[in-house]
Amino acid sequence: MNDRDAIQTRIEARLKQFGETINTIRLKAEQQQDLLGQRVEEPLAAIEKRRDQVREQIDAMKDMNDDDWNAAKGSIDSYFDDIDDGLRKALAHFR
Repeated sequence: MNDRDAIQTRIEARLKQFGETINTIRLKAEQQQDLLGQRVEEPLAAIEKRRDQVREQIDAMKDMNDDDWNAAKGSIDSYFDDIDDGLRKALAHFR
């Protein structure tokens, strides 16, 4: 496995982890009151959109040259920062 494959594998694992966290937040919101669910649904939708953008980027990266691949990886790192921040904010509603 080369470095690109290893990085893509880590990216895909992180996306799976994000999905699990999103599902956990949704479940907690459903168990709470409806109002709380409405407050976290919009941020979760934005997070899922970012997650989908990362998935699309991963697919496109498979055929990129090294320079374009490294630039795309930088974009993914930025998306991950956005997703992490959004998940922290959504989880803060349950503390």
